[in-house]
Amino acid sequence: MGNWCINEIEIQGEKLHLKKLNKKINDYINLSKKGNKIFFMEYLIGLGKVPADYNENVGEFKKEWFGTRCDIGLFELEFKMMDESIHIVADSRWYPILPFVSKLCKKYKMTSIM
Repeated sequence: MGNWCINEIEIQGEKLHLKKLNKKINDYINLSKKGNKIFFMEYLIGLGKVPADYNENVGEFKKEWFGTRCDIGLFELEFKMMDESIHIVADSRWYPILPFVSKLCKKYKMTSIM
């Protein structure tokens, strides 16, 4: 059994940006409950520029892009929308999801505390 990292993140930003991210997270949760196999981190920030050898090195690419080879799933995800922030707790395998959080904040124009 692998080691787990507990990622506790507070994302702060303007209410408009927080609402946009909150909607995106809720859309993910609803799609996942309907049985769609959507990866949380990819759903929120995409994959960026995918290298030609992506299929041969998907684990390494995801480790560099997201911070971990495996995605976090609905059952490992806790999040709470507050007035001026979103609080997220998510487990990841082996590594913290620092690159993901950095890209998420850049995309949604926010800051974070981990």
